[in-house]
Amino acid sequence: MVTNEVSTLQIENVQCPTLTLMMDMYENLCQKIEDVTGNPSSFQFEGDFAVFLNTEKRNHPSIVKVILDGLSDGLPHLIYVSREKRPKYEHNYKGGAMNVLTRVSGLMTNAPFMLNVDCDMFVNNPKIIQHAICILVDSKNGKDVAFVQCFQQFYDGIKDDPFGNQWVAAFEYIIRGMAGLQGPHYCGTNTIHRRYAIYGFYPNERQHGKKGKLADKILIQQFGSSNEFIKSATKVMEGSDHSTNEISSSNFIEEAIQVSNCGYEYGTCWGKQKRLEIGAYYAGSNRVYGLRSRRITDYNDPTKEMGFRAGLSYCWLTNWGLRSVFEVSYAALVAYCIIANTSIFPKFDKTTYKINGML
Repeated sequence: MVTNEVSTLQIENVQCPTLTLMMDMYENLCQKIEDVTGNPSSFQFEGDFAVFLNTEKRNHPSIVKVILDGLSDGLPHLIYVSREKRPKYEHNYKGGAMNVLTRVSGLMTNAPFMLNVDCDMFVNNPKIIQHAICILVDSKNGKDVAFVQCFQQFYDGIKDDPFGNQWVAAFEYIIRGMAGLQGPHYCGTNTIHRRYAIYGFYPNERQHGKKGKLADKILIQQFGSSNEFIKSATKVMEGSDHSTNEISSSNFIEEAIQVSNCGYEYGTCWGKQKRLEIGAYYAGSNRVYGLRSRRITDYNDPTKEMGFRAGLSYCWLTNWGLRSVFEVSYAALVAYCIIANTSIFPKFDKTTYKINGML
């Protein structure tokens, strides 16, 4: 609803046929959604929609639909992806979703950058993508940037955030402080990733990919059994052309379904050797698993290039949960003093000690 109101204001101020058309399409889509949710039996699950029939939230196959194949008119691809979920398989929450996004996008477009935004987020700056790309492609230090993220801002919250659930201190001070110490951690949303970094490589490691062809066994262990995905990942590793837009995305639907299956990661490096933990700042999840990376070797040591202060800040974040033990104990002292009719501070004889003050 917020997006609808903002767009309406823009159309009133700027007469743009494209915006008017987009608003009409958006209102038409909203009406269709309301009609279907109000009377689901009226919708015919036929043709491309037959796969959605009798699907359950946590028990359904992989679904990949190319809604818009951006080839002729220059518009971007619009692809619907729903990864497979089965009761006997752990889906690993957002980490598993990011894994599938990485693999499917690698097949469909193999673009050098990836954007992930939660469904309940909206952007308040129309040029944010441009700003992020400028940072990532900067000729001086762009290659050293793995991702660019925008912090969350909460609206309609309690003034001054007395309970700290809007993460004002974390986003405004802690994360900004870590930005000066080789960069903060990934907070879970509103982020543009460099695909090369998602695959677990350092910027200067690209030369290793050009020295020789990696064995097929190692490639399968790293990227899985999909031959097409291995080809796209190899292009990224070797620094060749990332784009595969000249090939229709519809040609990769079967491969996309394969890499989004819940059993694809078993026996591979996806999420096994390292995992991304973002629970400190991502509401709704304690830990995000997945986001595969290369095995830890002498060459690819995650702490090798990390400075002392940067390592200390990450150590502080990792042990954040230990603070709760001392904070709860300190908070319980007040109740204990009331019940036991005692004090946590030492008592002094008033006749012995005097407090001298100056006005």
